[in-house]
Amino acid sequence: MNIDNLAEYFNWRCRQQPDSLAYAFVRDSLEISESLSHAELQQQVNELAGQIAQQSQPGDRVLLVYPAGLDFVRAFWACVLSGRVAVPVPAPDAARLQQQLARLQAIIKDAQASLVLTHPELLTQVETLNDEQDSAAAKWLATPIEPGAATVAAAFTPPALAADNIAYLQYTSGSTSTPRGVIITHANALAQCRTGSKAVGIDAQSRLLCWLPHFHDYGLVFGTLLPLYRGVPSYLMSPLTFLRRPLRWLEAVARFAITHTGAPNFA
Repeated sequence: MNIDNLAEYFNWRCRQQPDSLAYAFVRDSLEISESLSHAELQQQVNELAGQIAQQSQPGDRVLLVYPAGLDFVRAFWACVLSGRVAVPVPAPDAARLQQQLARLQAIIKDAQASLVLTHPELLTQVETLNDEQDSAAAKWLATPIEPGAATVAAAFTPPALAADNIAYLQYTSGSTSTPRGVIITHANALAQCRTGSKAVGIDAQSRLLCWLPHFHDYGLVFGTLLPLYRGVPSYLMSPLTFLRRPLRWLEAVARFAITHTGAPNFA
C-alpha cells in the first residue's frame, strides 16, 4: 500500500472497516459519553472539512482550542483532510481566561494562524474579552460552524497532499518562555505511527486508552493518530479524570479490556 499522507490514509482506513469502533470518550464515572465508528467519523470529518474549506485556504494554520473529547478528534482530522495545518493547543481555564488568552495570542502570532476552532462555550467567554483579543490575527469560530454541513461536504474537493506537506504544528507546553512550534509533516506522522506500532506490539486485537492531553506529542500520537493508523479502538479520558482520581486510569483499563496504555513516570 503506497499511501504517503494522513488524509489518504484516513479515508482508506475508514473505508476498510466502517463499522468498527474508532474513538470513544470515557467520563469520570467510566461511562462512555460519546463514540464514533469509522464510518461515522469519516462522515462527520468530511462535513467539518468542507466547512473549514469555506473559511480558510489550503496550507492555512488552524488553532484547535478544545478540552478533552471527540470534538478535538473531529477538528484535527478535518484539518488534515482539508489540507490545513492543525495546531493543537490547550483550552484555557475559565477562571484564568484573560491570562491564558495571552499565550494563545502568542501561538496565533507565531504560527501565523488564520482560523481558531473551539467549542461554543469558550467562544462566548472569549467574546466577553473582545477588547483583549487581537481579532485581526485570526477568525474565531465554534464547531459545528454552520447548518447544511452535508451539502457543504458534497461540494468539497479535498486538495492534493504530498508526504512533505506540513500536517500539524506541535507546540511546547512550557510556561517560562515564548511558545515554540515543531513542524510535523505527513511523512513524519506516518513514520512515527509505523515505528510506534511495532515498538509496542499493537495488532488488530489491541485496544488503546489515553488520558494524556491531545496537545502533547504523546497524547496526540497515541490517542488520536496511532489508533486510526492501526484501525483499533481508542478510548480517551480527560487528564482531569486522572488527576482527580488516578485509580480511574486502571479501572478503565479493566472495564474496557485495554491492551495498551501509557503515561509519564509520575503516573
